[in-house]
Amino acid sequence: MKSVSRFIAFGVVLCLLALSVDAAEKAADEKIEFSLSPIAGYDPTYSGFLGVALFTKKAEKLKTSLQFIYTLRKVYRIEPGFTYNLGPVYSIEGAYEFSNGFEPYYGINNSNTVEEKRDVFGYFVSAKTGIRRKHSKEASTFLYLPTLAWSPEHSRNSDDSLKQLLPAQGYVGLGVANIYDKVVRRPGISSGWRVEHKLEYLQSETVAVRSSIGLKYFLPLFRKLGFAFQTIGGLSSGANTFFQNYSLGGTDRLRGYLKNRFIGAQFLLQQTEFRFPIFIENVSAVAFVDAGEVFNSGEVPFMKYTYGGGVRYALPPDHIEVLRIDAGFAPDQWGVFFDFGQSF
Repeated sequence: MKSVSRFIAFGVVLCLLALSVDAAEKAADEKIEFSLSPIAGYDPTYSGFLGVALFTKKAEKLKTSLQFIYTLRKVYRIEPGFTYNLGPVYSIEGAYEFSNGFEPYYGINNSNTVEEKRDVFGYFVSAKTGIRRKHSKEASTFLYLPTLAWSPEHSRNSDDSLKQLLPAQGYVGLGVANIYDKVVRRPGISSGWRVEHKLEYLQSETVAVRSSIGLKYFLPLFRKLGFAFQTIGGLSSGANTFFQNYSLGGTDRLRGYLKNRFIGAQFLLQQTEFRFPIFIENVSAVAFVDAGEVFNSGEVPFMKYTYGGGVRYALPPDHIEVLRIDAGFAPDQWGVFFDFGQSF
């Protein structure tokens, strides 16, 4: 698993770099836009980190992204991605992640304590590659192949009992997402709404079928000031393995709780952000409240709440993609979260 993961990661990175180089060679007659950003910060799960992110854009034909992060806990993460437009109707898209890190494990439940956390080291690979068809300016369908593989690295796990928490597992599957997008994207605060329904078939030791639906709504009030809302929920059948379930906690969902804090077969989540400028060029700020819960059969759902704030640095060339830093607070955890892109 270790050598296969590295081979796949190396191959995908080479392909994306080749696409970027090809774009650069054609820059004489087609405008190529690049954004290279250093990354440095602190993640409450993986400690301090350094890294770099590269974004390229060739007109509306090709977009690529490549992020590399290395932490003080000797964990690396590589996240390549691309969008290639075949024409006005079809495009090919891919998003990937490779890491040699660890997964925080609190259990598969919605009720645990901070003291129950165990760090299980291993190799993680995920991929989502698919083709998108635009039915109109607003409506599209994305058909994709989700795959995931996890293999524990027992030499780095200090306790033999950790071997049983997250044994080798993974899945291959088929997914379809139907999207209706009326969002007008602008720097600072967008406007409009977006609804997306996803249906996934995941084949592992058992078969899991997952369905989720989410609504995003953006309400500008004045220039770069306004509100952003997201309501999303999902349910699954047959989700018996750790990675087939839904997760709350971490950089995007229920910020304040840390990664993998709550794992379950069903989930609900509502997020509200107030986004506003702070009179520094390309920098804005947010205040947020998240409310959500996961639950399994036999568990009673009680909504959990987190709150916090953060800053956004708008990246060139269009200043819509952002570098995000959030501080989130929960009743028994808190953290500072760094990532690219808005949380929703």
